Amino acid sequence: MKPDKKLQFVELLRIEMEDLKKDIELIISEIEKAKVVERISNYVFMENLSVFRDEIVAVDSLEAFLEASCINGCMDVDDVRDKLRDQMHGKIKALRMPTQMLEWVDRKIDKAYQYLMRA
Repeated sequence: MKPDKKLQFVELLRIEMEDLKKDIELIISEIEKAKVVERISNYVFMENLSVFRDEIVAVDSLEAFLEASCINGCMDVDDVRDKLRDQMHGKIKALRMPTQMLEWVDRKIDKAYQYLMRA
């Protein structure tokens, strides 16, 4: 039986969101190293750390939303992509998540979609 492309898309997007979180965690690791060797001040470190932790919380929230999202009624992968983009944008704005999350989510959605269309 051929796998459902709509479900594959959601799974790819979930993986991309996890990848985004790992990227942010790597950045945190780098700023921790920069603080140790005093390339950045404690103030800058704490401000950056706060922003990056907020971004991780935002990604966690979007991952949970993605797990709970309902794609019933979507005709095809394009419908799923558009529905999830609209819903995730709405969630980002409603929860006042960092604004860069809009661009990051769009990039992850586009990447998952392009990968699936090539498969």
